[in-house]
Amino acid sequence: MRLLHTMIRVGNLERSIEFYTKVLGMKLLRQHDYPEGKFTPVYCVALGGAFSESQAGQLLGALAQQWP
Repeated sequence: MRLLHTMIRVGNLERSIEFYTKVLGMKLLRQHDYPEGKFTPVYCVALGGAFSESQAGQLLGALAQQWP
């Protein structure tokens, strides 16, 4: 099985971005606030770190924070 994309809802976006970029070694691609929908999607891509070389540049992770 090959995982190409996943989305995870997070409670603390700043801590999650720090974990995915600093601990897992992913690169932040883009982040955009949608005030009308009250959410912020963040897209990261695997560049190595905790991922194999075959996954580098291919595995895309999306974090999403719902606003209160």
